[in-house]
Amino acid sequence: MLPLLVVAGGVLSLSGIKFFKTLKSRQEPEESKIPLEEPESLQSKDEDIKESEKEFEMLSVLLGTTVAGVVWYPALLLPSMAGYTYLAIPMWKRAFESLKKGKVDGEVLNSIAIPGIMLSGYYLIGAADYWLYALANKFIAKIKADTQKKLTTSFDEMPATAWWVKDGTEIQTPVQDLVVGDIIVVNSGEMIPVDGIVTEGLAAVNQHMLTGESQLAEKIEGAEVFAATTVLSGKIYIKVTAAGTDTVRGKISDALNSTLNFDSKTLLQAEKLNDHIAGPLLVVGALVWPIAGVSGSLAVIGTGIGENMRISGSLSTFNFLKKASEQGVLVKSGQALELLSQVDTVVFDKTGTLTDEQPYVSKIYHFHGYTEDVILSYAAAAEYKHQHPIARAVLQEAINRNVKVPEVDDAQYEQGYGIRVNVDGRTIHMGSQHFMTMENIAISEDIERIIADCHESGFSMVFLAVDSQLVGMIELHATIRKEAWDVIEGLKAQNISVYIISGDHEKPTKYLAEKLGIENYYSETLPKGKAKIITQLKEEGKIVCFIGDGLNDAIALKTAHVGISMQGASSLATDTAQVVLMNNNLTNLCDLFELSSSLERNYKRGLFLSIAPEVIIVGSVFLFNMGLVGAVMVYYASLGINMVNSILPLDSSKNTKSLNNNTKLLEEK
Repeated sequence: MLPLLVVAGGVLSLSGIKFFKTLKSRQEPEESKIPLEEPESLQSKDEDIKESEKEFEMLSVLLGTTVAGVVWYPALLLPSMAGYTYLAIPMWKRAFESLKKGKVDGEVLNSIAIPGIMLSGYYLIGAADYWLYALANKFIAKIKADTQKKLTTSFDEMPATAWWVKDGTEIQTPVQDLVVGDIIVVNSGEMIPVDGIVTEGLAAVNQHMLTGESQLAEKIEGAEVFAATTVLSGKIYIKVTAAGTDTVRGKISDALNSTLNFDSKTLLQAEKLNDHIAGPLLVVGALVWPIAGVSGSLAVIGTGIGENMRISGSLSTFNFLKKASEQGVLVKSGQALELLSQVDTVVFDKTGTLTDEQPYVSKIYHFHGYTEDVILSYAAAAEYKHQHPIARAVLQEAINRNVKVPEVDDAQYEQGYGIRVNVDGRTIHMGSQHFMTMENIAISEDIERIIADCHESGFSMVFLAVDSQLVGMIELHATIRKEAWDVIEGLKAQNISVYIISGDHEKPTKYLAEKLGIENYYSETLPKGKAKIITQLKEEGKIVCFIGDGLNDAIALKTAHVGISMQGASSLATDTAQVVLMNNNLTNLCDLFELSSSLERNYKRGLFLSIAPEVIIVGSVFLFNMGLVGAVMVYYASLGINMVNSILPLDSSKNTKSLNNNTKLLEEK
């Protein structure tokens, strides 16, 4: 017996060593883009639920007839066996295909073990085993669909109604009832619910949700507008060209649904392990037959490692993805969440990720006897009813300085370039340099030099004129996100290198890098240049995560091992990235990396808990003549422990200090 045990142990050990050597490639992620497999849609998830429920119902009936056949009326075993045979046909087909390819995998093992259990007279064990297997499949399919629905719900918020214009009358109508050609009206402060063409009116529209740009878009007659963008000032009539899922926004949501993928590399490796060890288990099962009989042989081949890990690993993935979503992070792929634990380099795009949408007033230039406060008061009066980032920056500065804002007699928005208002009998022009030129307001050579220096430094400038004379300029700087310092320090604490890539000039990029304590930065970088830098870092052996939110970041997001964008990012960036920060800030970024490390630890525990029972069973069969009943008890006990490991609170949740509560340091910054 001992020699046979040594032989069996040697067979399994050699197989295990050979398999685990293949896991070394884990440290070098594949160049193929996550997700590696074709993702499933919500519809296919619902079909999986229906299929698993149907199978579970059939097996529940068969379990009942099997119990009745064993306990009461043996003739009932015949229809039970017929039912099990019918359900096993797909499995046998898959096993036959594997054998045709010269493979002895998990399907071949199952195709022998399950019928073998039944034919050996272990009807109750076989029926219960099959029923529990179906219950696990049903459970996994249900959790998978529920998790995906929860992850995508927060991204799909849209207006439920719109103001439909019919015969000059505005009627509140469900958006789903609108058709192409309808005319709707959207007022200031409202979200546009459809894609369309402006037929009348003028408005300033915030398209940041789709374009990732903070500048307002001017919308006049003939301009194209998109669903999920917001009218900040003005009023426009829109002819509907697309509604619902046909809109650009709807296509983004569909893209999210189609790219969510719950598979992980660890689970794929568990399946490979199950396939890899199938042949050796059959050999060991044959060796044990003379010693422990059919029962012992079935004990060895009938309790698979892969099924244990598949069930528990799937639960782990869902649990951690759910935890991420509760923290405001949409992770589209289990593989992406898993890979984050291996990332050693994080590259930020400067604009929109490390800097906030709203700039701040850095300096006020004043000419012709006007003071800074007077310039600011006129600017605040002009922007008083507006909500775009520049307006908010000016109004915030007025509040900070306790500047009194005068009342506006009347205002006129001039084609997106600026605004004209009357204050105390004076005409105030405020807007861009182009707006000043349009209004024939002279700009001296000295002021031109100031403007040139400002632009060279990458700063924005707003111009203000009183009665057609330029009297002041407001210099605006990008606002560093309040959470940026904590995030950078948190990443460094996890031994992650941090880089900045920006299309801006050298001065503002260097200033931001120094302010945040980042040594590595690249400035004046074109979109393809960003991707080239990412490629260079990868060639140096680094595992790179890129964080960006603009249209020009899409190539870099796709080139990096893991791409992260914000919810308010451009549609292309959101579609390309594997991770979306739904709260539109970086607060939970470090927690996300720790979450990934926790998932890695959870997977490793799960893999150990999947392998250990097989070792115990094989050893017990040889040493203690354990039969099928004992093996099944060991298997399901280990499965229960493994499932508890999968659904327990994350081990890092009690030890990781949440960035949300670290307000003291933020105030000091």
